[in-house]
Amino acid sequence: MSGKKIKLKQADIQRIRAVKDILHQKHLPHATIQQLAYEAGMNRTKLQYGFKKLYGMSIYSYQIQMRMEKARKLLVESDSPIKQIAALSGYNTISSFSAAFKKAYNVSPSQWRNKHQ
Repeated sequence: MSGKKIKLKQADIQRIRAVKDILHQKHLPHATIQQLAYEAGMNRTKLQYGFKKLYGMSIYSYQIQMRMEKARKLLVESDSPIKQIAALSGYNTISSFSAAFKKAYNVSPSQWRNKHQ
């Protein structure tokens, strides 16, 4: 934001919290900011600003974090192939999934699974 401070009212904060709930309940790893803003009934700039102010990270970063937590859990608690876990975590290819996982945890998905099973 270009130095301009956006004022968040209590109603805005409730809407932003509702967006976080939407991301959890509907498992929307690829929801666009525009879709979320529409569902929350607020403009995207205020949503993005408010989400970061409330949760300390962007909506996109939060979505990535959710996907990685899901993947991490599936790697340890299931015997599903990594390709299937990638798809269940919202990734179209195993290579993009592996790159994102390695960026998040500094190990490959298979290394994580081997270490934690």
